[in-house]
Parts: sequence; C-alpha cells; structure tokens
Amino acid sequence: MFAAGDVCEFDSALHGRPVRIEHEEVAAAQGRLAARNLLDGGDEPFRDVPYFWSDLADWLSLEYVGLGGAWDHEALEAYEDKRRFALRYTRGGRLVGVCSVGGAADLDRARAELAAGAVAERAAA
Repeated sequence: MFAAGDVCEFDSALHGRPVRIEHEEVAAAQGRLAARNLLDGGDEPFRDVPYFWSDLADWLSLEYVGLGGAWDHEALEAYEDKRRFALRYTRGGRLVGVCSVGGAADLDRARAELAAGAVAERAAA
C-alpha cells in the first residue's frame, strides 16, 4: 500500500523519525516516489527536504525549507532595505531549517545543506 500527501505520516529518512507534512511540494514529491516504487517494485524511502511558501498579497513572500519544530539557535541575516531577511535555525549545531522573507536566502543551497546534514556555524552573539 502506498500513500502520499496530507493523508499520511511517514518515516522520514532525512529526519530520522515519523513526520506528517501538509504542503503541496511535499505531496507532489511523495506521489512521484510512490509511483516509482509501485512500478519498479522498489522501497526507496522519501528523502526530499520539505519546502513551503506563502505569499501575503503582493507585498510579502515567505519561503521555508526544512522541518519545523524545536531549534536551539537562530541566526538572522538582514538587509538594509529591511524588506528582506533570512533566518537559519539550528539544533545541536545542525541546520534544521531556513526561512527566507522577500527572497533573501539561497534556498537551493539551503536544501542541499539540509539534505547533507550540514553542521551549522554559530553566529556570534
């Protein structure tokens, strides 16, 4: 039996625990993997880094990669225009998520770091 999207909790190979993620990008990626596993008789685990976005009218765009939840440190990267900033969230020295407001962060790079289990450098307090 295969399930994908909002209806399922799955054992995340990336996060090492069961998770349930209710976002379009994740549901589509899970559906593609379920189809591949069904057609090939495989059992490849879902490893994609979660991504979601939200646009508030035409004045603010927010994007996030990673798994939400607990973190023990955040580092702010702000820009002079004050309409763009990024937050990098870490737990135990490992990157767990990146939030980008106004297109401030390179989310492709952040996704690759998260997939690789990047060790984060702590920002000076």
